[in-house]
Order: sequence, then C-alpha cells, then structure tokens
Amino acid sequence: MLINGTEVSWDTITREQLKYLTSDMKMPDSAIAQEFGITPSKVRYKRKKLKLTMSDLIQEQLENEDELLFSILNEKSQEWFLDTANIDLLSKAITNYIFRNGPIEDLHATKDISQEDMKMLNIFMVNRIAGLLTYVMDGKWMKLRLALGYCSLGTNEWYPAEPSTEEIEMAYKLATEFGMGAAKVV
Repeated sequence: MLINGTEVSWDTITREQLKYLTSDMKMPDSAIAQEFGITPSKVRYKRKKLKLTMSDLIQEQLENEDELLFSILNEKSQEWFLDTANIDLLSKAITNYIFRNGPIEDLHATKDISQEDMKMLNIFMVNRIAGLLTYVMDGKWMKLRLALGYCSLGTNEWYPAEPSTEEIEMAYKLATEFGMGAAKVV
C-alpha cells in the first residue's frame, strides 16, 4: 500500500503510518485490513500494540496540549452542559457532587437523618439546582443575579469560599486515562 508516496507492507508499517491511516484518513479497521489483505482483528491488535486505540489517541492529544482539539472538546462540552435536555442528569450529578458526597452522607450513615428525610433533601437539592440550570441555559442572567444576591444576604459571616476541585480533577484524570467513554457517566 502507498502511504504518503512510500510503499508499505503490513509487517513494516510504522506507528506514524498506521496513525495516519486511522486518524488523518479516518479509515476503519476493515478498510485497512482490506488494503493489506489481512483480517480486521490483526489491525485492531496492531493498533492496540502501537497504542493507537481511540483512548490512546485522545490521551496523546491531551498530553500534547493540542489547543485546537482542547478548544473543540471544551466547546462541545459547553454545548452539552447548556443543553436543556441534560437538566435532570446535571441536577442529579451536581447534587451528588456538592451534597451527597459531603458531610450529609456521614450524618445519614450514622442514622441521624432518616431515609425519608434524606429523600426529601435530595429532591429539594435536585429541584433547586434544576431551577438554577434552567435559568442559566435560558440566559436569564439578571434574574439569577438578583435571586442569588438576595440569597447571599446574611452570609457575610460565613467562611470564605475555597473552591474544591479535587473530585473534578480526579474524574477528568480517570476519563483521560481510561478513555472519554468514562465521561459518559454524566
């Protein structure tokens, strides 16, 4: 097979040449197999051996800090986040992140909070977050600002906010290490 003007056999194909076929030419394994007269399983095996699986390629792109790819992935993530079809899923995930994965779970586990009380609290949190997300997605910024300004009354004596991103970074790391499919959880 000719790749960029060079005759290549399956036994001598390099990682870069196979990457060119799979990534740049977007050839499926079956088409590559047909070109070389081999089975698609041999192509899959070699891609795995040469670290050319989809998750390997995504990880490689992220490690190389390919700004264009990151920009596209970030923009697509923003579109997904702002899609009203995802309000239910996002509300539940955010509730789990900020509420259930905190001190309330310890209180619940020690029976200081009943199962019925916990259910009521979960429903309350999910619905409140869904309301906020609905206004964000609808672009109702003034209403959000006024409502949250009102809700901030009496909070001057609270401890200053310290952004907690450990779980977010851990989830990102897992998603990039094990492939972006892990990100489909949310």
